[in-house]
Amino acid sequence: MKKINARSIAFGAMFTALTYVCTLISVPNGLGGYVNFGDTAVFLAAALMNPFVAAFAGGAGGALADLTLGYTAYAPFTLAVKAAEGLLAGILIRCFATKAIRKGPEIALSALCFVLSGVLMAGGYFGVNVIINDFETAPAAAQLPFDLLQAAIAVTAALLMLYAARLKQAFYKIYRKE
Repeated sequence: MKKINARSIAFGAMFTALTYVCTLISVPNGLGGYVNFGDTAVFLAAALMNPFVAAFAGGAGGALADLTLGYTAYAPFTLAVKAAEGLLAGILIRCFATKAIRKGPEIALSALCFVLSGVLMAGGYFGVNVIINDFETAPAAAQLPFDLLQAAIAVTAALLMLYAARLKQAFYKIYRKE
């Protein structure tokens, strides 16, 4: 197990701030929620750091954005849902995608890891919306396509940033001083 050092803490704080700012870049969906780019930052943290940084960045950054945007009732739920999303994405990336670096289809495996995490996020918010709407499923079902759209946008954006720009290799050179 790696030790926690100042560099890890700094990058963790950076991804938390990035998640917060990307979540603030949002478009209201007309149903009391919004579609944002925060999940992109969570996926980047999962791919570039570790599951725990991704969980913290997703949960803390997303919950702070909910508080800032006036979605106070969602903040504790966002903390849990986005932390679970980041943790799952990080664990899946560590288990599957990094082993495929030298074997080939890393992009497809990373996409699958991100998609599964995005589905977890959408399902989590479906449950949250059922609870917030007094256990009525119709409003939650109406919100679900927007959450899935947000996940799809985040998966696409994260993959483009990671692989088209070769961000991952540059980050590893900086972070791990290879």
